[in-house]
Amino acid sequence: HSPTPPPTATMAATTLHGKCYCSALEFEATPAGEASVIHCHCNDCRQWTGGIAYSAVPCAAVTFTKGAPKVFRRAGGPEKSFCGDCGTGIMNSVTFGAVKFTVAAGLFRESESLPTQMHCQVREKAAWADCSADGKPAFERFPGPKDVK
Repeated sequence: HSPTPPPTATMAATTLHGKCYCSALEFEATPAGEASVIHCHCNDCRQWTGGIAYSAVPCAAVTFTKGAPKVFRRAGGPEKSFCGDCGTGIMNSVTFGAVKFTVAAGLFRESESLPTQMHCQVREKAAWADCSADGKPAFERFPGPKDVK
């Protein structure tokens, strides 16, 4: 019995489906524009995820269909939502044009079909991180709203 392949996301706005590691939280998200991934290399995102970057899909809306996330906000920082059971980081609340949330890309069933759009905050990237390997635009800080598709 072969596993069912994950659904694919089209370049046009679509509904993406995600869940946390323990499945206590399930959600649907509407991308703000094209369904694609932005890799943020800022110190806060790297510390929050424990990785090379926070790989996220810019979204206009997120609806939890199962469970409710816990929320954390450090003084002066964005609101971060996560699973209170397994600790999976779900999303940041932001205001950037049509973008209201950035949702962790790897949580979506459709994640393997999401193309990289850009890298941002590369001024703060880890010294060993190579942001040029994929040939996508890299911004020293945040890109302008016109640059997010």
